[in-house]
Amino acid sequence: MSRAAKRRRGRRRGSWAPLLLLFFLSGVAALIDEIVWTRMLSTAFGSTARASALVLATFMGGMALGAALIARRGTAGRSALLTYARLEFAIGLTALAVPMGISAVTRLYVLGHGAIETWGTGAALGLDALRLLSSAILLTLPSALMGATLPVLAGLNRNVLPEERSRWIGHLYAVNTAGALAGSILTGFVLLEWLGTQGSLLAAVAINLACALGAWRLSRLEADATAAGQAGRVPRAPAGDESAAPVSAWIFAAMASSGAAALAYEVLWTRVLSLITFNTAYAFTLMLSAFLLGLALGGAAISPWLNSIRRPLICLALAQLGVGAWAGIGAFQLDSLASLFYDLQETLVRDGARWTTFVGLQGLLAVTLMLPPTVLLGMSFPLSCAGLLDPSRSAAGDPSTQAPRQVGLLYTFNTIGAVAGSLGAAFLGIELFGMGVALLAAVFLSLAAATLALQAEACSRNWPTRWRALPPAILAGAVAVVWLLDVTPDVTFRHLREGPGSSVVFHDEGPDGIVEVVENRISGFRTLLTNRLHAEGSNDPKDVFYQRKQGYLPLLLHPAPGQVMEIGLGTGIGLASLMDSRVRAAEVVEISQGVIEAAKFFRPYQLGVMSDPRLRVRLGDGRSHMLLSGRQYDVIVQGLLTPYHAGVSSLYSLDHFRRCRQRLAPGGMLAVWIALRQLAPEDLRLILRTFRRVFPVASVWSKGDYIGVFGQMEGPLSLDPAAIRSRAAQEPIASDLRRLGLSDPISLLDSFVCGPGGVEKLAGTGPVETEARPILEFTVPRSVAQLNSLRLAARNVELLNRHQESLEAYLPESTRASYLEPLQTAFRARSLALQAFVARGRDEHENAMELLALALKERPGDPMAAFAADDYLQQMALQLIDRGDSEGAILALTRAVELNRWGVLSRLKLAAMLEARGEAKRAAALRAAAKALRLHDAVEAAPGPAGD
Repeated sequence: MSRAAKRRRGRRRGSWAPLLLLFFLSGVAALIDEIVWTRMLSTAFGSTARASALVLATFMGGMALGAALIARRGTAGRSALLTYARLEFAIGLTALAVPMGISAVTRLYVLGHGAIETWGTGAALGLDALRLLSSAILLTLPSALMGATLPVLAGLNRNVLPEERSRWIGHLYAVNTAGALAGSILTGFVLLEWLGTQGSLLAAVAINLACALGAWRLSRLEADATAAGQAGRVPRAPAGDESAAPVSAWIFAAMASSGAAALAYEVLWTRVLSLITFNTAYAFTLMLSAFLLGLALGGAAISPWLNSIRRPLICLALAQLGVGAWAGIGAFQLDSLASLFYDLQETLVRDGARWTTFVGLQGLLAVTLMLPPTVLLGMSFPLSCAGLLDPSRSAAGDPSTQAPRQVGLLYTFNTIGAVAGSLGAAFLGIELFGMGVALLAAVFLSLAAATLALQAEACSRNWPTRWRALPPAILAGAVAVVWLLDVTPDVTFRHLREGPGSSVVFHDEGPDGIVEVVENRISGFRTLLTNRLHAEGSNDPKDVFYQRKQGYLPLLLHPAPGQVMEIGLGTGIGLASLMDSRVRAAEVVEISQGVIEAAKFFRPYQLGVMSDPRLRVRLGDGRSHMLLSGRQYDVIVQGLLTPYHAGVSSLYSLDHFRRCRQRLAPGGMLAVWIALRQLAPEDLRLILRTFRRVFPVASVWSKGDYIGVFGQMEGPLSLDPAAIRSRAAQEPIASDLRRLGLSDPISLLDSFVCGPGGVEKLAGTGPVETEARPILEFTVPRSVAQLNSLRLAARNVELLNRHQESLEAYLPESTRASYLEPLQTAFRARSLALQAFVARGRDEHENAMELLALALKERPGDPMAAFAADDYLQQMALQLIDRGDSEGAILALTRAVELNRWGVLSRLKLAAMLEARGEAKRAAALRAAAKALRLHDAVEAAPGPAGD
């Protein structure tokens, strides 16, 4: 090529830069819109995986529709630039209108939800269809406009030679994907926290309008000669060779299969990584960004070489083959990768690493798993375009006229495949077959895409029939071998919970995560785990005691809890309070079907409440239930949640608390339980500020490492021990309260921290949490990553101790004299126990043990002090055993048994040591006592999985 020709080509490529920059910015805006719209719709639809998958499917389906429509009508030259400018302008306007349309769509969904709920078994499918219809009404137009942009620019022939058409399209694809990557990072790390959803959406609209203005200016400045005199419609290319249609059809099928595999991988890999990492908004941003990074790098890497690749369809087949190979091998290595990451994560938590270190580690994990296959996926779209527009095929026609149609159809099939892949993975793959089978299915979709690409090449090059039949035969054979040998990767990481001392007795994989029940073979304790990391509760007597107290306290404080609603089922042990005869009807809303099934394994500890006809357990999202339910409740209880999980922080928002207040009957109460191990003091104060903005009559109740925040509809706050005693004396709850030692109102009121005045001082001044301006979603993960959870809890307890109020001001005159002195004694003991908790968080163990001894001296049998002393004495016994002092260890365990009447583990450990030195009779008595404690509040020893 002459120097003059090279200079001309360089000028042409240089003139591409302004449009490529505009299309990069368009990708930024598109990702911001997608993320913000999904969050806005989650208020009505809920934050479940099914609801999110349906919104994503609607968004991508609209993009496919837009690409298909533009394929029927092409534009070129200046007309294409004007069309693109109009599209960007329309995207900005429709995106701006989406928030206004959400209120109308929400009303439609609320009305339809009430009718569909009566359908019985078909209600779930009906609600999914309603979500799909509602989101389609709202998102189809703006997403269709987005889907039309790439095909329009693909046909732009200004300064693009026919032989450079594929390269131009490849560059467009790469920069737009890079823009989406930038939009993902910008939204997840900056915009939502700083600007909120409305501000982020306005930023996206501004970008769209800037792109429209830029494209319009380019169309005015650089009129294209081929566009002169055209009205915008380009005649279709001649039909050409008859082989063109089947070749194109094979390519379209290959990219549909590739799109299905790609989105299935994204759903499944994101799910796998959420089981390994802290399931935070940052983690999801990193996973999405790693996926988009690979696509952008792949498109950028292959685009400069498209003109020199003589067999693009062969390269497409090899790329898809590489995707399937890497994903298949990676599926069988996920177990080892998870083990390595767990070890690193635990080390970082122990060492108090900064949150940026966790973010970097999570990003490295996502890149390790996703980058190689997504780079190959990113190469696939440009390669398929090169195959479609191959000038060596007579049927391809003039690329400038074929490009909008061919690229539009290709984009349509690829996006339709992506919709099918995401829905199939979320609704069918995980739920029906499990993660391992779903991953293998995605691998075979990639291999099918490679086979279809080879069929396109065979059709184009007239391969012999026997060679055309070979790739499908190999693929069918591979499927048959995997099916017959039942080769499935284990991506549940179940073995990490199983070992010599424990076993998984229940395992469920659903769209919203993995739920397990793990049983300790020695103690018999069962623990309910979600997503492998988070413990929802257990049948350890200590947990049973606190779960029961957590359930009884709000109901016994309320004078007439006729209608009760709880958000979050957990083990169901705390629901025993619903046996209160004053409760006429109760509802529990649980987001995970797996948790509902797992609760059956704790049946002996639920006092039969799960089979009570007054109780209805609903599968759904608690936040959207507050919007959709037309019922009025006397008491609403929100259980312990994990605020650093993506989407959970909205349950602590001003909007949610207001919806709860709307659902409360006159005199109603909202009780929100908060885990102190998962929040920095600043985050706790933020929640309290938000809560008291809706419920000025608020009180705080402490259970050590978690608190309850109670809000009343009316004031003033009055706590009557005599009324509580009368309510607690009614059967059938009276017997259970006596077993737990909670029949005395002092044992319930001793948890009081402060009333409205104290809550106001504790909350302080500052911002509040809203759905439009989320804060907790970003600040909480930084705290969890930076500090040990026990230290976090200790800092919060120290804050609460500084704002402790006397209960005297809230006691009625009639009962103050008779209850004040014993309450003051209980508060002194509780204060010492809480000081010990703070000392333990500071690693001041000797001081903590002295404080616990003083607490137990002040109030013998104080549960908080007794449980903590038991833990310390067991640790002391282990240290003494390591030193060879078995007698000292026996004395420590004996003291633990004396102090804690619910100490199962201390009794079992003491029994083992006594048996070793020949005291078999005493050891047997201790084991019998431990067994009785495990069932001390069981109403029946249920057989099968629920038995103990």
